[in-house]
Amino acid sequence: MIEDREREKENLISLKRELKKEQTLLKSTLVSIYMKILKQGLDIREEGLRWVIKCLWQLEEPIPLSAFPAFCDEESSQFLLSMAQYDIELADYHSRLAITIYQYTTNLKI
Repeated sequence: MIEDREREKENLISLKRELKKEQTLLKSTLVSIYMKILKQGLDIREEGLRWVIKCLWQLEEPIPLSAFPAFCDEESSQFLLSMAQYDIELADYHSRLAITIYQYTTNLKI
């Protein structure tokens, strides 16, 4: 019984290691794809390049100014970074507001 548990524990540890490696590989692949999209300036979504910046930030990836397309000067790159940050802050405010409204309406019912 104890040996079965130990084997099961070792299998789980091994599986965890494999999944961690796969996660690292997937993250690396995503970062590579997003960096290529950013460098090429492919703004295929409504948000333009901001969506790529936010995706990279969600992956905790720093974005150097050299990662931006050649047609973006430093000021334009900084502007895009700022706008992406404002988008994130705005989404956070919307989320907080929704929670506050829910709490307020819930308290009214009591």
